[in-house]
Amino acid sequence: MEHIQATIPIASQGHKAPFWQSTYLRFVLILLSGFALANICATILAKSTAPALAPDNPFLEYANLFPGQPISAMEGGGFTCWNSHTTNGSFVPACRVTPPSGAFSNIDLFISAGNIRQITFILRDDRLKAGDLVLLFGKPSFRRYTHNVFFFWSNLFVHVSTTDRGNPAPMRPVWSVTFAST
Repeated sequence: MEHIQATIPIASQGHKAPFWQSTYLRFVLILLSGFALANICATILAKSTAPALAPDNPFLEYANLFPGQPISAMEGGGFTCWNSHTTNGSFVPACRVTPPSGAFSNIDLFISAGNIRQITFILRDDRLKAGDLVLLFGKPSFRRYTHNVFFFWSNLFVHVSTTDRGNPAPMRPVWSVTFAST
């Protein structure tokens, strides 16, 4: 029986190598495969970390105390109330609670006509940055002063302390956040 062996001509014997054996083509195919794999991995990584980019909304726990809610929403919340002076000399009922832990060191409410008119959250430590608020509420307008920046959304006023010189604006710590009825 005769043994038949298929031979593949190689370029060194004076024959032109088939297209799929070209070293250049192999290099291009490997390079393109690497780019495709890197793109797929980057897409998967971006989709898996996207929810982690948005900060938790610390205000949701107190949504029942936002402006427009009746003062009955404060019941059982441990608030201490008093009459606060206004700039025109009148008095406005105000209430405060001091949570023992969490993002806020104090929460102040101002009352008008039996409803909550304004709520101010005083932040504990540097738990919230200006950039976190942009991720939560969208792009604000703002006013900058020597040591303070004030951000404004439609029903939100934010005071950002700028005592940390050198920090880019999104990384500056937030001192207080005020929601007020319009």
